[in-house]
Amino acid sequence: MVEHQVEPPGRRPSRRRLVLRRVVAVVAVLAILGGGAWAGASLVREKEPPPPPPQTAPPLARLRVIFPEGFTRAEMADRVEVVRGIAIRKRKVTPRLTRRGYLRAGAAAKPPAEFRKDWVGRSIEGFLFPATYEFTRRTSSTVLVSDQLELFRARWNAISLRYAKSKNLTPYDVLIIASMIEKETVAPEERRLVAAVIYNRLRLGMSLG
Repeated sequence: MVEHQVEPPGRRPSRRRLVLRRVVAVVAVLAILGGGAWAGASLVREKEPPPPPPQTAPPLARLRVIFPEGFTRAEMADRVEVVRGIAIRKRKVTPRLTRRGYLRAGAAAKPPAEFRKDWVGRSIEGFLFPATYEFTRRTSSTVLVSDQLELFRARWNAISLRYAKSKNLTPYDVLIIASMIEKETVAPEERRLVAAVIYNRLRLGMSLG
């Protein structure tokens, strides 16, 4: 049992006791307010709904277009249109790629820098590398043509031009010879024979025209 000391009647409490009483009162008030604030914060936290899960867009459908070797730019444009129609009918996807857009992008494209000196004003056709390319409905014709040029550059950089340089042939000359071999052969094994004929004519100083 706690004993309470009572001041004698008619006697004022000492200054020290007054300060002590005030401190006790302040501590009690802070305890009450602090507990209420903590309880209120707990209630607010409990009532807050959980954050919604992040929404992610579904992945874009991957489509493919195949350009076989020997295709002209017009034939590649036709293939783009065929693949576009298949995507619309069977995949329910409408690509940005169109035949007209592909032809326009090809007409505006330029070959790699080392070919431009001899190429000026000619067709981009020999630089559109034939291969299989993936695209989505958002892929533009400019991007597709750029992909073809990038693949051409990568494959070209893997070729040794030492012999061609010894014959004073430019990179564009080599590309023309490669196109001639492509047109003059049916089976891949025939290419070496046709190439030998062409280089023999070059060795003898004969014209290829």
